[in-house]
Amino acid sequence: MVDGGFRENIFGAEYFSNQTFPEKEYEIIWVEYYDRANRFLDQYHRIKVVELKKKDVYHSSYCFNAGIKEARGEVLVIPDADVLVERDFLSNVYEEHSKHHDLVMYFYRYCQEEEFFKNSDFSFEYIKRTSRIRGSDNYGGCLSVRKKWLVKIGGYEQHREFATGNHANGRDVYTRLKNLGLCVKWHPERYIYHPWHPGTGGVGANRKRVKWQQEIIKYRSVQLMTSAFEGLGVASTSGYKIPLAPLGDPDQ
Repeated sequence: MVDGGFRENIFGAEYFSNQTFPEKEYEIIWVEYYDRANRFLDQYHRIKVVELKKKDVYHSSYCFNAGIKEARGEVLVIPDADVLVERDFLSNVYEEHSKHHDLVMYFYRYCQEEEFFKNSDFSFEYIKRTSRIRGSDNYGGCLSVRKKWLVKIGGYEQHREFATGNHANGRDVYTRLKNLGLCVKWHPERYIYHPWHPGTGGVGANRKRVKWQQEIIKYRSVQLMTSAFEGLGVASTSGYKIPLAPLGDPDQ
């Protein structure tokens, strides 16, 4: 899970700390872009917090890639940090990936309606009851995939065009994993739930930036490109090394 000092809620920390999956078989990593992680994380003793201590404009891809490199597990789960999940969520993820080594799995995100928002009620049942699917292609809601495949595509795109909170990094990763020839599945029965907060479901302010990202993704889709321009580019704990693609003038 990642943050850039903006999280109003950290429900993911709570719900992924309370799973039926054996504790010794999984780890939880929270990556903060700046130098001061959410203080409420201290109450969750199982979470490893990584602070990148950066000073520039937030770029979530650096957080995702830091988490990928830090992770020791074979299968990675990359969720939105403020979602709720059922207690057997990770057990189900493990079961699905045990069947298929080339699986890329996404989960539909149910979003709470603003009219039902209550500061006093963040219970799982209430959020579940007052939420609905806003879109069927939320690639940033939750991704699960073997670490080796993320390493093979160079991880998330760190090019400056994919920076700020207005980004299509999730769709870009989906496109490159698909181009790699992996099997993409949207789980038909397991969902994630997102409590309402200001900005939920909103459109990014920088439309020009998002439009340019979509053009890059479209080009990659047509050309069957799999590598990031600026991605992991370093040896990982799994022994893989991804060479960086040559990058020309970013303004062209």
